[in-house]
Amino acid sequence: MNSLLINENKFLPVINTQFSFFGGHSETVEPGWYWPPEHHPAFELMYIISGRQRTVTETADLLLNPGDITIIPVEYNHTSYCVGTSPMLYFSMHFNLDDPTVRFLLIQYFTNRIITPDNSIYQDLKKRVENIMRITKDDYTVKDKLDIQINVINIFNILAEVAHSSLQNIPQQGVQ
Repeated sequence: MNSLLINENKFLPVINTQFSFFGGHSETVEPGWYWPPEHHPAFELMYIISGRQRTVTETADLLLNPGDITIIPVEYNHTSYCVGTSPMLYFSMHFNLDDPTVRFLLIQYFTNRIITPDNSIYQDLKKRVENIMRITKDDYTVKDKLDIQINVINIFNILAEVAHSSLQNIPQQGVQ
């Protein structure tokens, strides 16, 4: 007998989610650096490695310190500045997905939030982002591309899980 217990009449869901990774880059910028207002048809993850960044969005003014991570939602107007007297090194990546539930969770929970080392997801999220950063090179193999995809999917999973559990505690409105 097979040691795997199989429950009869149990089905896995149909999953047809598409996601895009528009690449990422790290860059060192000098004090006074400024990026003009913009918005993207994708989420943007910003990870500040050193220095400080001020990010002004439609509804908030965020100050990111070394190690901080933020997620800027799809089509959200924002601009960024290097603040202070030191250069800033940052990593930025753009991604999108068509799963409406995950998109909703990311927008609802992470808009105008800064993920710091005090957050429960920080170490796992940072590890995945740094895994992607380590793959950066001039030529990519199929394995490299799959490794990037796996890490991006793991980032979605980390973010969606914490957002989902946090938003479950919000009272629901609707017909009872």
